[in-house]
Amino acid sequence: MENLVHTFEQELGRLLTHLECENIDRWLSSHFSEELIIEALRRGVSAGIRNFRYLDSILREWEKKGLRTRTEIEAEDAYFQSRQEKKVTKPKNQVPKTAPNKYDNFYL
Repeated sequence: MENLVHTFEQELGRLLTHLECENIDRWLSSHFSEELIIEALRRGVSAGIRNFRYLDSILREWEKKGLRTRTEIEAEDAYFQSRQEKKVTKPKNQVPKTAPNKYDNFYL
């Protein structure tokens, strides 16, 4: 716990409050590893969000998905990224221009 508190204080540039320390203790009691808690902190800091509720939501999402290690999280990130890229490159219900429309010759 002391290592986590020190890491948080270093990243946030301030001492943690008693309630914030209780949050960290609760995460550890919920079987989140120090590795996952630090990864959640890293992502929050990278996003410019230093809110403990945000970090809690990251950890709870990982818990829902059954992710327990940083390796599993990175694999999930890669899978999510590949799905996003497929959405961008896949054409959306485009009708080929050469396909005849049933109304093209309606008034002839």
